[in-house]
Amino acid sequence: MPRKFVFADAPHRSVNLVAGERLKDGNLAPANVGNAWAVAVWAKPSGDFSADRGLFSIEHELTLAFPINFPFSNIRIIFRTSGTNNMTVQTWAGLAAPIKDYTWNSWWTQDTWILTMITWNGTSLLAYRNGVAVSPSTMTTDDAGSMGTPPARRIGVGNLVSTGLADNDFQGRIFSAGLWNVAVDAPGVAALYNGGYGANVDWLIPRPGYTASAFLQHYWRTGHYYPPDSGIGRDYGVASTNRRNIMNNAVNIDGSDIVYDWPGKEL
Repeated sequence: MPRKFVFADAPHRSVNLVAGERLKDGNLAPANVGNAWAVAVWAKPSGDFSADRGLFSIEHELTLAFPINFPFSNIRIIFRTSGTNNMTVQTWAGLAAPIKDYTWNSWWTQDTWILTMITWNGTSLLAYRNGVAVSPSTMTTDDAGSMGTPPARRIGVGNLVSTGLADNDFQGRIFSAGLWNVAVDAPGVAALYNGGYGANVDWLIPRPGYTASAFLQHYWRTGHYYPPDSGIGRDYGVASTNRRNIMNNAVNIDGSDIVYDWPGKEL
């Protein structure tokens, strides 16, 4: 039986989010991604399962009194609970409606670390749970469209930027989140799940099967520093400009929210 390796190249702490706490960069700035991307989040949901919770969002947050075609290219990963433990992913290429609105049933397990990874290659929206591709249960909207040239957007980890509502805040622990400007392929996704063993690895380090580290534009390791509190939101991605610190507009987050817990702790 093969050994279970726990890599020591990533920190062994995470941030614990409760009601009214969120990590957010509310500045309108480039996100360095366009019509090909991947998003990954290590999360351990807990607490209130009674409402939709935003796991990750990148949105223009544009409010207008009349319809207008604006290429704000939003991405939302929603912990769609309401007693179902489902996950919904929505992407926009303009203001009117999502071009993709997919739901995966029974995605979440309370108090269990899950690596969620979503990829978009300009045509196909794919979801991976713990390194394995999973077909959507429902495709409410499945239109074609390009997410185009990346505009300035806000970024939220553990919340929906556009609502700013505590009812939409994720409750649980987040170990890391990343945003690539390529669609990471299936072998790369599997490698990030540590070959199926689920222990944490550093996404900036290439390893067999994973060759997309040079495209990891934004990388947040939320438990990496304690103290200082500002390290919680530091962006370790490869982008030479437009680094996005998700403590810039964080709410009620400080060093007391750091906990000694990580994916693979139980191995």
